[in-house]
Order: sequence, then structure tokens, then C-alpha cells
Amino acid sequence: MKLNQRPAWRRLAPTQRVAMLVAIIATIDVVLLVRLWSAEPLVSDVRLSWFALIPMFAFVEWRVIHIQFRAEASSFSLLEIPLVLGLLYASPRDLIVAAMIGLTLGLALARRQSLLKVAFNVANLGFYAAAAWILVEALAPGANLERGMWLVVFLATAVGTTLSVTSILAAITLTEGAPGWLQATRLILFAVAMSAANTALGLVAAILLPSEALGIALLLVPAAMVLLAFQMFASERAQRERVEFLYRSSRLLDAEET
Repeated sequence: MKLNQRPAWRRLAPTQRVAMLVAIIATIDVVLLVRLWSAEPLVSDVRLSWFALIPMFAFVEWRVIHIQFRAEASSFSLLEIPLVLGLLYASPRDLIVAAMIGLTLGLALARRQSLLKVAFNVANLGFYAAAAWILVEALAPGANLERGMWLVVFLATAVGTTLSVTSILAAITLTEGAPGWLQATRLILFAVAMSAANTALGLVAAILLPSEALGIALLLVPAAMVLLAFQMFASERAQRERVEFLYRSSRLLDAEET
């Protein structure tokens, strides 16, 4: 009898472990979607349907920022802009379905990914959208787009982003081992910061939509600037890490020679 036998899940291949994680998240998505199926939009000024949200999610997924984390690259985009519009002006079923379909289309058009990665990203976004909607519903001060609602939306996207990144870190742990807490914290903070910037743009779009819908086009400029700023930050971060890696390698080689 083996006393140190590994748990059953550790004997699975990394892809099988991630597939199990995807199945768990997808199950949660289904449960939440069933719970929210009959709910109505939180703000009644405008009604956005799922087929209006799908191209928005597909478009923002078309241009993303990649942050290298070990062997994998985590992607960040302007996701919160259509998400905020959906949180306020769409029913949760339309929001969740549109987000998952739009993400799938965006991934298909923008870059090639394995079916497992696509399934993980789609399930993870559904979880993010459902969790954010539930939080806004629970904490919203009323059915009007007032300042109290703004704070609730910021909180909901921050919590949703943290949950989403935590799922990504769980997938990395299942395939490559647990990351260092400092690396994980930096990734979460970067994601929350980008989420906050996107949420602000989404709230401006939500305020303009009922009366000045064409004015939303003006947000393309600050949205592009936000994306460019984070892209420059990500590039600088990757370059710094490469320099640090070369420095550590040089020191190891010098130590071996001496």
C-alpha cells in the first residue's frame, strides 16, 4: 500500500485539469444564468438587446493587450465598456449570452486559440458578467443612473475582474504550479486598474446613450489612448523583465566561471 500516493487530480494531464476547471466554471455559469433568466434591466432609460451587444464584445476582443505570465499570456481589453452598458441597459440573460458569443467571435477573428482556451475564456467571461450583475442588483441604490450607481458599478467590475483573474491564476496553477504571491498580486492590480479606466469610459457611454448616442463616438479617442497607455506599460514591463533575466543569467555564468 502506497502511503504517499498523489491525489487523483494530480495524476491527470495539465489539459485535463484545466478541462475540469472549465467544467466547474461553466456549471456555475449555467446555475447563475437560470437564476437570472427572468430578471429585467436595472435601468429602463434604454433597452439593449443581445444582438446589439454581441458586435461590441467582438470588437473590443479584436484588439487586446497581452501580459506574459510564465508560459502563458493573459489578455486585457476594453471589455468593461460594453459590459457596463449591458449591466445597466440589458437583461442579465442578454448580457451573459452576448458576452459569451461576442467573445467567441472576437477570438475567432483576432487570433487562433485551442478549443480548451476558448472554452475557458468564454466560461470565465460568463462568470464575470453574472457576478458583476448580481452585485449591482444587490447594491444598486435605485433604478436611476445616479452617482450612487456609479460607485456600485465600479465595485462590481473590480470584484468581477478579481474573480476573473483568480480563475486565470487557478488555471496557471493547474498547469505550471502555483505562482508567486507578488507576481499574482501585480497581475490582479494591473487588471483592476485597467478595469477601472474602462469602467469610467463605459459609464460615460451609458450617460450619453439616452440623449446623445452619437456622442459615444467621441469616446473612441480616450478609449484608444487608454489602450495605448496600457500597451506601452505592458511593453515596458516585458522589456524590463527580459533585462532582469539577462542580468540574472550573466551573474549565474560569472559565478560558475569563478
